[in-house]
Amino acid sequence: MKKALLLLLVLFSLSFSYYYPYIVNASDHTIMTLVYDDASFSYADNSLENPDAELRLCADTAAELQNKWVAMIYADGTNPGDYIEITHYPLQITSVPPTNCVYLPIDLSSFKAWYPSIPFVFISDSQDLSGAERVKLVTANGWLVGNYTITETQAGNTLNITVIAALDDGGAPIVPDVDYLVVGVLPDGTLETLDTAITSINDSVLLSLGTYTGTHVIHINGIGPGNFGPIVTILSPQPTTYSSGQIPFTYTIHSYLPIASCWYVLDGQATVMPDCTIPYILNVGDGTHTLFLYANDTAGQTGFDSVTFQVSSAPPTPPLPGGPGSPHVPQPEVPIEPPPFVPPEPEFFSINPEDIVVEIHYPLEGEANFTLYSTSHLTDVSCFLTADFGQYTRIELASDEIQPNSTINGKIIVDMPPTEILDYNGDYEGLLQCVGKYEGGPTLMLSTAANVYLEIYEPQIEVQEELFTLLLFENLPATLNLTNVGNGTAYAYNLSILFSGPQGELFSVLELPAKILHGESALARILIQVPLDYAPGTYKVPVNVYENGRFMGGTILTLVIGYEIAPPVCHFPIFLNYVSFWDMDIPWAIILILSLATYLLLQSLKESRLEKERIKPLPEKERRKEALLLHAKLLLIAFAPAFLALPGFWIFEPCFMMNVALLEFIIVLFKKLRQMGKEKRKKRAPLGEGEAKE
Repeated sequence: MKKALLLLLVLFSLSFSYYYPYIVNASDHTIMTLVYDDASFSYADNSLENPDAELRLCADTAAELQNKWVAMIYADGTNPGDYIEITHYPLQITSVPPTNCVYLPIDLSSFKAWYPSIPFVFISDSQDLSGAERVKLVTANGWLVGNYTITETQAGNTLNITVIAALDDGGAPIVPDVDYLVVGVLPDGTLETLDTAITSINDSVLLSLGTYTGTHVIHINGIGPGNFGPIVTILSPQPTTYSSGQIPFTYTIHSYLPIASCWYVLDGQATVMPDCTIPYILNVGDGTHTLFLYANDTAGQTGFDSVTFQVSSAPPTPPLPGGPGSPHVPQPEVPIEPPPFVPPEPEFFSINPEDIVVEIHYPLEGEANFTLYSTSHLTDVSCFLTADFGQYTRIELASDEIQPNSTINGKIIVDMPPTEILDYNGDYEGLLQCVGKYEGGPTLMLSTAANVYLEIYEPQIEVQEELFTLLLFENLPATLNLTNVGNGTAYAYNLSILFSGPQGELFSVLELPAKILHGESALARILIQVPLDYAPGTYKVPVNVYENGRFMGGTILTLVIGYEIAPPVCHFPIFLNYVSFWDMDIPWAIILILSLATYLLLQSLKESRLEKERIKPLPEKERRKEALLLHAKLLLIAFAPAFLALPGFWIFEPCFMMNVALLEFIIVLFKKLRQMGKEKRKKRAPLGEGEAKE
């Protein structure tokens, strides 16, 4: 079984050099057929009844899609052939999931094609779509249905074609609003264009068949008869000898109409294939084997391919005696005839959902549930994960057997050590593959796959900023507030704290919280010890918090060390707290400046008032005495905040009196401004009659 699983990995790495495009519903990614409103005539009129569509583009390897530029364009045929220029830029594929299928929100109006018509998907290495590979969108993978009515005459190898009417997807006649039709002639049963021309309705055009003499069909805007049967190609096994009986079974099926069923016949034993788009594994014994692969479309047309191969698990036998020059007797070729077989109903095997998300919330394991569904009876069912985190993963299934049309439950469990969760730097995408033995075909291993996405949620610690103020030769017990602001429900349980910088040695950790749940806070107890000979000042101390030795957050702590007393924390101005001071030099300077300014204002205010109130001049001696008393009074009032905050007295704190000095200055300034305003108004007032006479 282990060898079979390894071979299955090889299957998904094989390159078929072929792309698989489908139009799908954007919500559930099911293949859909686009339908227009009755009055719609062009792709650009935005009148789809189901515009919520995407282009699903699959390949057999991620490299075939990675960084490719993709556009939907109307083209007249496969390379070489002309196409109508797009009106919007194509999209680039930047990420390919493990299933090698991408979903592109292609704007259906991003190319010039007219209803009814069928576009191509262009896939190129460059944005200008040079050298693009072209894959046709037909009714089998979700495009519109439509038709045209034409008249055709032939003279030699020249065709005279006239388009006389266009039909919508319901068969009703329409008149396209764009008079631009691409007419092409193709060999019957292919999509290869022999010749093309641009025309319009009721305008004749000449096409050449060249040297082609077989039957042909006419396509208008990519739509025509063309309902040929499936084209089947077996890619593996090859007509060679294999050393192991477990062989990848890969193939391609090209079809104009949808595939109804597919099956293979191995050595005369017929087996129905539940899915006609996925690879399988054949389990066969030694000897020669003949394999037929069939595909049946919805019109009942069947295509097939065959291959004969050998399996020899024993060492090769040496050549018979005789050496060079021995006579060679050619063996007659026996044509391989396909055995008759009526295809039964198709089967189905799938994983639900197709995108599985496993969440790991540190330090717990992550898990996700899924189901396996099969329409047939499967035994020996097993699943395995291909991913960078696969070594930490186990898959549990409720049973190793699935009954017909039944499901079994499964669970993916990713159990990483805590340190691996925090250090994980691998790919977060993986592929879940499940296989089972098909009861109807003992040689076939059915397989199905789903994307697996890993999401890791880690804790993140936010440390509250703190200010610690203490004296020399003082021990200060303190706390740090730690908050877990990480994502998910991850929690921290193995914390450590490191204080760095020259002052980090003053800090030590006494006790750490045992656990901090997501969104919760806890206190860490610390001790600050300052020796007697330490230099006073204000210091910034970085602190970092670690979980299992991994950095989780930090901040900068402020440490103020003083002499006899710790300098107060001072905010200025009061209530607004725009500025903070850690020592008293600047606050004292502010007090003295404000006091001096207040004194000068008071002096100007009082002298002006005294001059007005004085009736007669005073003697010089009395005038000096009055001036001295006034200055003393003004000094007392103006410098009162400084007096009340003198060191050694401390009736009030300097920080508080600094704000008092500011308030006193504002009041005196306001009075001075009022006085100046009154004087200005008085000067502007007109004189009375008595004053005029005087």
